[in-house]
Amino acid sequence: TVYIFGGLVVSGTCPWGFWWGTVINVLMCWFLKLVACAIQQVCIGGLLGRSLWVRRTAGVHKVWIRCIEAELRKKGWTAGKVAILCGGPDWPTSVMAGVLGLSLWECELGTIPIIGFVLPCALTGSLYIRKGD
Repeated sequence: TVYIFGGLVVSGTCPWGFWWGTVINVLMCWFLKLVACAIQQVCIGGLLGRSLWVRRTAGVHKVWIRCIEAELRKKGWTAGKVAILCGGPDWPTSVMAGVLGLSLWECELGTIPIIGFVLPCALTGSLYIRKGD
């Protein structure tokens, strides 16, 4: 929803024109996603990860989160790890990475392919305002 709304607002009001606004929106939404994951991992998982409330809210006691944990603990980038970082539930995945003390750099690089999801969503909002052309 945020990506679509960004496309409606940024693309339609960009002083350099629609297409530059669309490019700016896509990059801005992608950056927003990466920053959100980093903040969740470092601030919530890393700093508050010892809190029982945070751990319970992230669901660290559930079987499916334990499966995510097992994959995230693997060294390097596996297809499963990238799929979890990009397609897994945002909040529990990022917080779990912080609780586990995983490398922020490695998690952010593994999240880069999320552009494949961000791009069509951001373009949907941008192109919606051009539907009459």
